[in-house]
Amino acid sequence: MLDNAVIVLIITTSSNLIFGLAKIIAKSKCTEVSCCGCMIKRDATLEEKENEFEIMHPQNKITTE
Repeated sequence: MLDNAVIVLIITTSSNLIFGLAKIIAKSKCTEVSCCGCMIKRDATLEEKENEFEIMHPQNKITTE
């Protein structure tokens, strides 16, 4: 049986790998990504327009102090 520390290490490493790949995919301008039989199609131009809109129209953030 695996030690609890080893299990936590495996879970942490695998989740960091998944989040890292998601970050790379989000930054890329590719319209199709295929990895290990999983294909992701996205509209990069629409996402770019959405980001530009968010920059041009920032929302007021409510802070409580």
